[in-house]
Amino acid sequence: MAASFYGKPGRRMFNMNIFENPTTSEQVQYIQTEQKITKAMWHPHENFLNSKRPRIYNMVKRYVELELT
Repeated sequence: MAASFYGKPGRRMFNMNIFENPTTSEQVQYIQTEQKITKAMWHPHENFLNSKRPRIYNMVKRYVELELT
């Protein structure tokens, strides 16, 4: 079954959720808690984490700063 209309079997789906940059300890704690109980949502792919392209790396930079990777 495809993830989108007219998709082919084996097609990779990419989905990104963007949230406000956490600035309070409560917001950081929320992300840390959610990361522990989810499989992928709060776990950036290694291609983003290792990207040499600033535009790509900046999408996950805060995860690195908060040691959420």
